[in-house]
Amino acid sequence: MTTIFLELVDRDTEEISIKDFVEYLDGMKVEMPKDKLYKIMRTLDTDGSGTISLDEFLNFFGMVKNEEDEKAKAEEEMLL
Repeated sequence: MTTIFLELVDRDTEEISIKDFVEYLDGMKVEMPKDKLYKIMRTLDTDGSGTISLDEFLNFFGMVKNEEDEKAKAEEEMLL
């Protein structure tokens, strides 16, 4: 799952814009209307910033158990 995050992350802010995430999912032919995708993505955005951080992303996808390992791996890859 972190692969998706790494594909979309803005390397300067280390976050994904909700719009970019919805467009990505729409391009992947997710069979869900865009308005519902936006609603889901706003659920991920727990701080209401309009972007999704790595922590928000991992928490939403239930990776809390492995969060530290996944987070460290993703942060390391962002530096490349």
